[in-house]
Amino acid sequence: LAMAGTKPFADIGRNGIEYVYWINGTDIEGVRLDRGGNELESPFTAVSGGVDPGGGACVVYPLPGGVHRVVLRYFASGARTVKTSYDGITFI
Repeated sequence: LAMAGTKPFADIGRNGIEYVYWINGTDIEGVRLDRGGNELESPFTAVSGGVDPGGGACVVYPLPGGVHRVVLRYFASGARTVKTSYDGITFI
């Protein structure tokens, strides 16, 4: 897996999908990998702009029905920030 950026952080869901994120400039980029380490899609931008360079954290929470909630924690302009996703790609 080749990527530009620094400070990678990741977690693995009960479904075996690995959610990998990293800081690239002021963005958080990511990719989802299957159990064999293969990319499920091309790398994507999970958070666009405003991210501080200090790194972040990712936690995958299993929910009923095989759904996972992916939570990213990071600093943006010095403030603790939390974004949530149900697919690991689109965060709100």
